[in-house]
Amino acid sequence: MRAEQALISDLLRQHHIEDGEMGTLFLGQKDTRPLDRRLNVIAPVSFACVSGRIIGSAYPELCEPVFSHLETYRENPLGEESLTVLDRLLRPYLAGWGYRPAVFPTRTARSLVLPEDYRPKREYILSGTEFLTEGAAETLKNRTSMKFADCVKRPAFVFAGDGEVPAIAAVNSATEKSLCQEIGVECAPGFRRRGLGLSCVCALAEYLFLRGENVLYQHYEGNKASGALAEKAGFVPVGGFFTYTSMR
Repeated sequence: MRAEQALISDLLRQHHIEDGEMGTLFLGQKDTRPLDRRLNVIAPVSFACVSGRIIGSAYPELCEPVFSHLETYRENPLGEESLTVLDRLLRPYLAGWGYRPAVFPTRTARSLVLPEDYRPKREYILSGTEFLTEGAAETLKNRTSMKFADCVKRPAFVFAGDGEVPAIAAVNSATEKSLCQEIGVECAPGFRRRGLGLSCVCALAEYLFLRGENVLYQHYEGNKASGALAEKAGFVPVGGFFTYTSMR
């Protein structure tokens, strides 16, 4: 699958790892500088699994134990048992550095891509769903609580019906130099479960796919509604990623 291979290439580049044989575990090295100096937060371990291939990075002291752990759990590295054991493994190291695990319910996420045989889901695209141009953004900005001024720099679709702009789907700015174009979606409270976000995602997915782009959708593990939306829009699961976040 072309999009799947593009995602793997993106992950290898993000983790500063040279490509290798398919199915191989990779583990690079990170320094120990906090990701956020104000909150003093670090992420000593981060890894992704795409169709059985595990790609990740860890602090130098953790590479060997984490690599061994992921080798043991490579059949299901994102499973509850694997992450529970990994947590126990890392805690002594964190304590020695003066850190503790941050209690974030969103540290595991799932990845989906548009398959090569994808067919546009036009039946889900509602009237009032439109491509966001700079002119449209200026006209619509006072009709929504969402801030989408920056979205005009990237492909985006909004739902602009009934005098409101309650939903938008746009390409994630973090992936501008990536091989995959990641779709993000937002729907204002009070307008959810009406198919508005789905409409925008389907319109943007079709727009990108017909231009030959590799299209990615990622959602946090606990966000079942987002996952259901993605699959309804035609995305297929290929894996997920995990970041172990710690703080003072």
